[in-house]
Amino acid sequence: MLTRSGEVIVSADGIALEGVLVLPQDACGLVLFAHGSGSGRYSRRNRFVAGVLNDGGLDGPVIGMNQRAAARLRCEHRLEIVPGATHLFEEPGKLETVARLARDWFRRHLGAEGDAAAAKTAERSPTDA
Repeated sequence: MLTRSGEVIVSADGIALEGVLVLPQDACGLVLFAHGSGSGRYSRRNRFVAGVLNDGGLDGPVIGMNQRAAARLRCEHRLEIVPGATHLFEEPGKLETVARLARDWFRRHLGAEGDAAAAKTAERSPTDA
């Protein structure tokens, strides 16, 4: 599968946000992933998992922030708590769990056309990102 990627600037209401656009061949949807302070678009974790609000079960303050953020959303959403994980998902198997959750979300919401692309993205290891 041919994938193009590059740096972009998204502007809205006088605000410019820098980002990375990854465009797989035959893409059928768009996923935006915003990260908070303390991490960036180049971090291994942020490049591996995108789109779904996921949280680690051992990180109370971040869980609270994400619960408040989720409550403000006016669209279909789901907050997943990964038992035994901190917010960086550094524990064995936790990052892969988050990737599976994200893949499943994309499959449900992007439809059959997105199955192959979502599966390929979720199955990549964090070092591939």
